[in-house]
Amino acid sequence: MATPLPVLPGVYYGRVMGEWESLPSDNTFCFKTSAPPIDETADQIRALQVAQSLANAWRDEFLSAMIPTYTMQGATMYPLGHPLVPAQISPLIDVGTLVGPPGPAASAVMIRHNVARRGKGSQGRSFISPLDLNRMTADGKSISPASVLEFTTKWNAVITTTIADLATFFPSESFFYVQLSKKGTGATYTITDSNAESKLSTQRRRARRNS
Repeated sequence: MATPLPVLPGVYYGRVMGEWESLPSDNTFCFKTSAPPIDETADQIRALQVAQSLANAWRDEFLSAMIPTYTMQGATMYPLGHPLVPAQISPLIDVGTLVGPPGPAASAVMIRHNVARRGKGSQGRSFISPLDLNRMTADGKSISPASVLEFTTKWNAVITTTIADLATFFPSESFFYVQLSKKGTGATYTITDSNAESKLSTQRRRARRNS
């Protein structure tokens, strides 16, 4: 059973939606504002704008690194401060533009996030797939150094671009990229940096058909 989302004012939790040959290829994101809206309508407006800004940033940064059989479908965001408000959806359909042979369905690049907290659970992870087979080393265990740099740069550009775009809509607020904890009443922790790992990872769920 999935853990319910916590109620956290000013926190927006959702995902960039994508698929490859009917296989899921999503990534979750969480952002926090310095000025949580009290009004439900204002919170809904912010959630939709976070989804739109994130979808645009993902399209602009990542489609050039994805093969043409990858399709992005937009982004969704929940305003966690108002639990009765449904996920706000920003549809955006587009495809990857990197021409190359696909790697194994479960192969993925892992993005490791360092989080401003102590002890176990101080790091989070995200996974990117599908991968171009040419990114992998001959032994099939790693991705090339150039790909490590590219994915690190692109991931961080998505975050900075999203936050910069939100600043144009809500200039009196500051937005932060955070990790969401669902333990207890919930909490967020600032992500200090994100870096692609050179070792090739796998995501078995991305090799299963959608139900």
